[in-house]
Amino acid sequence: MTRVPHPANVPGDYYVEDGCCTMCMLPFNEAPDLIGETSDPRGYSHCFVKRQPRSKRETEQMISAIQVAELRCIRYRGNDVNVLSRLVELGEGEACDVLPRVGGRDAT
Repeated sequence: MTRVPHPANVPGDYYVEDGCCTMCMLPFNEAPDLIGETSDPRGYSHCFVKRQPRSKRETEQMISAIQVAELRCIRYRGNDVNVLSRLVELGEGEACDVLPRVGGRDAT
């Protein structure tokens, strides 16, 4: 399945999928410096990644935001093994666009 990032996302490994957000507000509590709000052309509010994590603490905040988001709209498309492993460990492997193969199968 091809995921389309919302156009307001800043470039980087984390993004919010376009058209997925219901503005549940939960990610804002977990990562207020990383998640923002915008309006799309139809006038609907939509969250987006306004800044990529710059530290281990902020990476953990983004991972927490992924965990609490109601529709799992926050995605990870990077290849950092530590982040991928952490997301899989927390049961959030579905939020990863690319997972490493382990023993001939995806590491979900």
